[in-house]
Amino acid sequence: MPIATESEKVEPGHYSLSHQSWADEVHSKLTVDFTIELEYEAPPATIKPGQNFELNITGNCTKSTDDMGGWVARWGVYEAGGGIGVKMTDATMEKPYVGLGDNGFVGGAAAEYEFTVPPADQLSSEFTIEAKPTAIYKYKKGATPIVEQQKPWSLPTEPAEPEEEQGQ
Repeated sequence: MPIATESEKVEPGHYSLSHQSWADEVHSKLTVDFTIELEYEAPPATIKPGQNFELNITGNCTKSTDDMGGWVARWGVYEAGGGIGVKMTDATMEKPYVGLGDNGFVGGAAAEYEFTVPPADQLSSEFTIEAKPTAIYKYKKGATPIVEQQKPWSLPTEPAEPEEEQGQ
C-alpha cells in the first residue's frame, strides 16, 4: 500500500486537491490529511461593450490532522485580455489563500473581482477571461464563448503526441 496519496482535479469553475499520508505502509497512523476546494463563478455568456460585472472565487481547506506536510496553499485569480480591465475589489484578506501559508492555516477565504469592459471602439474583436488555474473563456464579438480547461499547477505538462494522419 502507498504511504501517501494525492489527487488534484481541475475543471472549469472548480479546483480540488486532496492529500493523505500515513506513518507506515499498513496505514496504522494517519499523519497528514487535508482537502482544498476552490470554486470560481463563470463569466457571463455574453459580454457587451461598456458592461461592468463581478465574479467571485471562494475556497475552503479542511484537515483532520495538525500537520499538512509543509506549506500547502492554493488560490486562484481572474485575468482578462483584449481591453477588459479586472481587479480584486473585496477579499477576506489582502492576498487570499486557503491551506497553510504566510498567515498560518486559513480554512476559508473569498474574493470578488470587478471587470470593466471598454466601449466598442476600444474592445478587441477577440478577448479572454481566464479563471486561473481552471479555465480560459475565449470570446469573439457576436459569438458564443469557447471554454478551454487548464491543467493543474503541480502536475507536469507533457508535450502532446503528434496526431496520426488519416488514410488518403
